[in-house]
Amino acid sequence: MTEQQQHLSSLLQQARSLQNELDNLQSATASKREVFWKIQGAIEYLTQTGVTLPEPTAPELLHLKEKYFGKFKVQLNISHKQV
Repeated sequence: MTEQQQHLSSLLQQARSLQNELDNLQSATASKREVFWKIQGAIEYLTQTGVTLPEPTAPELLHLKEKYFGKFKVQLNISHKQV
């Protein structure tokens, strides 16, 4: 096989491999989209029937803030050197 033929063969193999990956991703996306719409429907049904969630209390909010953002501590270390 010539160098160009090897290159073409390699490119065709890559194209087949990528096509398989794209097909798998498309299938997975379709499946997740279906689950998403089912969840959206359930949320709409529950909210339309008057179901609500309780408002979080201050300790719950603080816990969530720390969980997702960590404790914010600012430390400034400033030193002055004379030249």
